[in-house]
Amino acid sequence: PAVRAAPAPGLEKEVEGTAPGEKGGKGRRPFGYLKDLSSMTQLWQLWDVGQPGKRALRELEEQGTKWRRKWRQSWAPWSQAIRAIEAKATACCLAPAVAAERLEQQRLKKGMGVATFCTKLWEDLQSKHQLQQQQKKRQQQQGQQQQGQRMHKW
Repeated sequence: PAVRAAPAPGLEKEVEGTAPGEKGGKGRRPFGYLKDLSSMTQLWQLWDVGQPGKRALRELEEQGTKWRRKWRQSWAPWSQAIRAIEAKATACCLAPAVAAERLEQQRLKKGMGVATFCTKLWEDLQSKHQLQQQQKKRQQQQGQQQQGQRMHKW
């Protein structure tokens, strides 16, 4: 069984609302603004556990995307930050909560806000992915050229 952290404290004012269809959830925003978070660990807790009295954002997302359709643009930075934590966890063979703590340490060293750090982190991950794709494409092209040269020798 997965170990889940305690609910994220301190966001009662910033993260008001529930998902549409939940009690009192008349379309109010079920997540706050990334700029209102104080740490990467707080972001991960909201995703993984939720805040007191609110469902985890992961649970909402597992049910589909309908719950966030009207917040598509404001959800994107959250989604990117969560994917960055998961990517760090996978790359370093860490639990996501530990990866979030390590990213928080990096963020503090750089003196960046959570939103700015998440944007930069995601851009870096995208650049790395693009470089990997370009390298893979070059290797395929080189393999095809070598195969073509072998065939011309016959």
